[in-house]
Amino acid sequence: MFYNIIQRKRNEWLSREDCPVKSLLSYIDSKGMMRDAQIEAIKTYLFLKIECNNKPLWRLFAEGSFLSLDLDDIILTAKARSILETNQAAATLYEYACLKDDKGNIVAPVLKQYIEEHPEEIAYVEVFKKLFYSVAYPDYIFSLPMGAGKTYLMAAFIYLDLYFSLNEPDNPVFAHNFMLLAP
Repeated sequence: MFYNIIQRKRNEWLSREDCPVKSLLSYIDSKGMMRDAQIEAIKTYLFLKIECNNKPLWRLFAEGSFLSLDLDDIILTAKARSILETNQAAATLYEYACLKDDKGNIVAPVLKQYIEEHPEEIAYVEVFKKLFYSVAYPDYIFSLPMGAGKTYLMAAFIYLDLYFSLNEPDNPVFAHNFMLLAP
């Protein structure tokens, strides 16, 4: 479900007129050499790298980077509303809890209810840190099926990082070197 939240914001970024990777993605698409899953992964990778400044996922969620919740349409207690309006991590966790699955069921009804009834008892930032293993570095996992071309995709990520590092040599978001370890 976290992917759906990221994907929604990624697609908003890609549809903006000032999106810096539109021509690059258009080029990749026009060549017809990559599978749809690979192109989707590249879009997400570039979004997290460029628009999200390569921050760890826990930080992005805690800072409300993917937040799109409209609290005006939700019935809440005054205390819950106050916390959700002022705490980005709380609002993001609540938005996650309110998501619906493919069958229209709320993803985390117990969490949703707990946040509504006890909003002050949760250490929201710590929840996100634990969900994403408390790593202090960007840790993005791309889950693709067997035969989808993950090795080719990894090479594309390396190439893209090196390409952008040449264009912006002082930008620490882009790597200048890589080390590959293979068994």
